[in-house]
Amino acid sequence: MSFKSELQSVVNRHQNNLNSAINEIKAAENSGNYTPNGIRAKVETINKEFKAVAEINQAQGLEIISRAEEYFNSKNQNNTVSNLRDPGYQAGLANVLNLIEKNALSEKDFIDIVAAYKDDELSIKSIRMALVESKKSAFVAYLPETREDKLKVFEDLRKNVRKFIYPVTVDNNITALMSVSWLQTALGKLDDNLQLTEGEQ
Repeated sequence: MSFKSELQSVVNRHQNNLNSAINEIKAAENSGNYTPNGIRAKVETINKEFKAVAEINQAQGLEIISRAEEYFNSKNQNNTVSNLRDPGYQAGLANVLNLIEKNALSEKDFIDIVAAYKDDELSIKSIRMALVESKKSAFVAYLPETREDKLKVFEDLRKNVRKFIYPVTVDNNITALMSVSWLQTALGKLDDNLQLTEGEQ
């Protein structure tokens, strides 16, 4: 199961827990079986139970994001180390930098080059610097996000999980349901490794 699927599963579970708690409170209020004090006690019990489950869901969501971030860092480092040790790869990169310096690349050429080097942060940094020095800044728009940008996605996701998968007071909390729905929409814009898909960058 991908990181995205795991996190979506946690969000779905939290949404279902929240819906169940809200419906349980409504059913108790409409049943006619409780005094005002009885209803308050019932709501307090439901809120307490929901809080315990929400804290578990939040912890699981944060743990999935941490594992996705570790995978990203490991993959990024392995790509860079492997490419640094590959003389053919380094010769190709040197050739690309030389072509940039001589302004010998068309827009299409450059797009093809980015596709070849997009997973190597060090190469992309070198290409970015060469573009700036050769005053080909228009081509910078074709470069992928930096490692720092990609790491920010994890941090933003962490903030949102803390904010929306949270032990709220359940009674009449439709806002919490809307917030969880928003989180589902945000997850739809991410790939299996919790990175923005190309169309969303």
